[in-house]
Amino acid sequence: THFVDEPSQQLAAELKKLTIARKHKAFHPDTEAHRKFLLAQLNKAKELQSQHPFLNLLDELAYFAGKH
Repeated sequence: THFVDEPSQQLAAELKKLTIARKHKAFHPDTEAHRKFLLAQLNKAKELQSQHPFLNLLDELAYFAGKH
């Protein structure tokens, strides 16, 4: 039987959340709420990158930093 260990499942879940957040289309991109959303996602991406240096999250970091 093949299985994925718990830490790998948790990482996959976090990456899925980040992917979904990146696909989010803001109705009001100039609002404070949207800026807070982007900052929260940027911080999550930075944390994941720090905890898992083998990940390449450069595109996500740039996107959430507003460099897209």
